[in-house]
Amino acid sequence: MYTHRQTTYYIIDVYIMMISFLPKIAYSICFILSCFLFDHHAYFVNGKKFPIPLNCLRYECPSYDIIQTNMKEGFEIRKYNSAAWASTRLISSTSFILAANQAFLTLFNYTQGANDRARKFNLTAPVLIDVYTPTPPSSTRISSYVIYFYLPRKYQKRPPLSNKVSIVKLPPHEYAAVRRTSSAFLNQTNTAYEVSSLRNSLRGTSWVGAVTAPAAPLTAASYNAPFELKDRVNEVIIWFDV
Repeated sequence: MYTHRQTTYYIIDVYIMMISFLPKIAYSICFILSCFLFDHHAYFVNGKKFPIPLNCLRYECPSYDIIQTNMKEGFEIRKYNSAAWASTRLISSTSFILAANQAFLTLFNYTQGANDRARKFNLTAPVLIDVYTPTPPSSTRISSYVIYFYLPRKYQKRPPLSNKVSIVKLPPHEYAAVRRTSSAFLNQTNTAYEVSSLRNSLRGTSWVGAVTAPAAPLTAASYNAPFELKDRVNEVIIWFDV
């Protein structure tokens, strides 16, 4: 039989455990809902250039120049300005979602005070996800992931440090070929499909030689938190030099 004190401690332990799993549970619920309700309602392309993601009207986003937009083929060529980002360590997983979830929690903790100056940051967008896929690609083989959080302008020159994240300069190359996806939530399968579609859309253009050079990992950009189910914006990126 538990004493009253033991029972109280047990209830507290269960409560703490439940709280620690809430972000993971919320992420999973949001992803499952998206598969059934929101997959065809992403914030997509209209007009003569890609519309500004709604979260870039609320939060800081990295700046870039548009070199070319081809709405017919669905791609945009950008030149990003160099900036500081917080980066996770390399994460190995068979699941894009689990890797993204693990990294999201690491970066969230960093932005909420788990750093050497106990500073809390405002949200920014997007989160970048580099995907290093096995050869040949397979849904059952382990891929590696690195996730990046764009640092607010206030901390660009002197970012808080943490042993859980690294501070890196992005972009890794001079130019970015970008495709805005039609999927509200990204996973390894639709990210690879969208990157393949981006490469196909660049055929016959002056950029094709540069983007087919051996290279970089697949990069996905997500402008929304997992719990934001409406007007989501995701992009895939191929970095390159000319």
